[in-house]
Amino acid sequence: MSSRNLLKILLFVVIVFVGDRLGGELMQRIFMKSGFRYSMLYRGELEADIAVLGNSRGLHMYHPPAMEVVTGQEVVNLAFNGLPTQAMPVIWADYLKHHNAPKLLVLEISCIGVAGAPGSIEQLSVLIDQNSNFLELIQDRNVRVGCAAKLSRLFRYNGSLMWRSLLLKNSDQSWIMDSQLNEAMLEQLVESSTTEMLRSKENIDAIRQVIETASQHGVQVKLVLAPYHPRFYERLTQPRVDAWRDWVEKEVDFPVDDHSQRMTDPRLFADHLHLNKQGAKQLAESLKSLDFFDTRKSNSTVESARKF
Repeated sequence: MSSRNLLKILLFVVIVFVGDRLGGELMQRIFMKSGFRYSMLYRGELEADIAVLGNSRGLHMYHPPAMEVVTGQEVVNLAFNGLPTQAMPVIWADYLKHHNAPKLLVLEISCIGVAGAPGSIEQLSVLIDQNSNFLELIQDRNVRVGCAAKLSRLFRYNGSLMWRSLLLKNSDQSWIMDSQLNEAMLEQLVESSTTEMLRSKENIDAIRQVIETASQHGVQVKLVLAPYHPRFYERLTQPRVDAWRDWVEKEVDFPVDDHSQRMTDPRLFADHLHLNKQGAKQLAESLKSLDFFDTRKSNSTVESARKF
């Protein structure tokens, strides 16, 4: 190979490397300016008295605007669609690093019983620049994507969370599904959805880490099992839900507030797993009646919750 061709190759490599780093820096700045919840988290703009953590069931059940009305306190929701349980200790620790500790953490625990969907860990590559622990999580799940994210900074921003953040100028804390299922769609969802509730030791360990970190910062924790659509709950069957909940309590050595049957009006659900806006409002009011949000009380309202 001639020295001229070698020089061209070296110049190309330099251009690619510099372009990748500059492009990644630009994308990071764009991401960090958005109203997306994790962008705001790392800007330190989500101070709250009550925090919520979980996957989509945490996101669409415990609605900050509704909870703020009934509690008179600031509420922030750190849950997100498909958020893997293994990522929750990192999200929670980083929240506490950038904010004052809240009084209460509401942790929706049905995430323990589900396997991470394809891409659920990989979508968090946008957060690697904020915490390298996300890269380790990705590499453990998907070596190829992990290596690509490690080599290319620009690659980290080629995902759904980046594109979602581009559409957000204001905070997404008011985001919630606000629709009702028609009967045909409900039947399809109920029949096609899995009723398996995994007993994942890996997910249990992650929840233990969240509880331990909360305890270290003096944050009261309430583990909750959010409502299911009554038709879908029939397929789950109460003995199965009760046995799984009892297993979780034993594994984490912590009580669970079981709200799985709390909402029985089908009109309050956006689908078989999530409440709509009106449902979230009624759930907040119902929990208020139990003094669920009163941090002066013990870590759980389990017995009163299970009477419903």
